[in-house]
Amino acid sequence: MKYCGAAFRAPVHDDVEGWDVAERLVAAGHLFHSTRRRQALPRTLRELASWQQQESSWSAEAKAAVAVIDGRLHVRVGAHALGDREALQVWAEGWKPAILRLLGDGALPLPAPVLLVGARVIQLERHTRLRVLQFGK
Repeated sequence: MKYCGAAFRAPVHDDVEGWDVAERLVAAGHLFHSTRRRQALPRTLRELASWQQQESSWSAEAKAAVAVIDGRLHVRVGAHALGDREALQVWAEGWKPAILRLLGDGALPLPAPVLLVGARVIQLERHTRLRVLQFGK
């Protein structure tokens, strides 16, 4: 169990997208503080993407560490453990927004992690230069 802050309000039990957004906020280190000026937090993945652009900064460049544990892919960038569909930036002739994919269609694990950069698919390798989101910096 992880402390989320005094103002954390859990989504309703069947709101799968709401739980995904809450999980991503907590995993990124966001604390829900109770203040006089309530912050409008995202409730959908689309709102989360927009909110991240406004409220976040990118970490220093790091290289990915990929491991297979119990038949599942695990990706770390520095101290950050990354999940499927995680928003990143990748160096591809300049910093470009990317989405990490660990699972394919039907939630089947991919043989190796890939990055979706627009219409391009880039294989994630040890030398791939990445940056991850850090909230509230």
